[in-house]
Amino acid sequence: MYKTPETFPQRYRPLTMAPHGMVASPHYMASQAGVDVLKKGGTAVDAAIATNSVLNVVYPHMCGIGGDAFWLIYDAAKKDLAFLNASGRSPYAASIDAYKKAGVDSMPVRGLLAVTVPGAVDGWFEAHRRYGKLPIPKILETAIGYARKGYPVSHILSFKIHEAAGELSRFPTSRACTFPGEKPPARGTC
Repeated sequence: MYKTPETFPQRYRPLTMAPHGMVASPHYMASQAGVDVLKKGGTAVDAAIATNSVLNVVYPHMCGIGGDAFWLIYDAAKKDLAFLNASGRSPYAASIDAYKKAGVDSMPVRGLLAVTVPGAVDGWFEAHRRYGKLPIPKILETAIGYARKGYPVSHILSFKIHEAAGELSRFPTSRACTFPGEKPPARGTC
């Protein structure tokens, strides 16, 4: 059917097979962290925590410790499917009346009134308590290394930082963290 590479449709990707475990995420460095944890004898939950923790560092526009996590965990040995809701709770004082007093007609997307209590990290620890094997410091090792020593900025992260430059530069902390040398990082820079 397909005679030359030029006639092969671009939407097809080569089949990936892994007989001993696989990790998929939107960033190769996060996926590799999960695979490394599996190679060290970690469980799938350990690998998921390692993957998500690296995503928090290298893919912060989509994953953050201030977010939520929802887990579906299948325990093959017990033939049991578990759900873990690690979504953030609303602040204690949040109410429709409090938002109306603040002059808000609908839930804001940004700012203090949009904040929930983060649940993602608590979800890591609860999932690990139930299904983890490796110690948490070992699982978080790669993410901590990237956070301390740096990592190559992906093209999508560079784009997203450029896209949000106005908002990110409003506050000294986000400006200092996001704009080394006073400008958004180019892809490939560390």
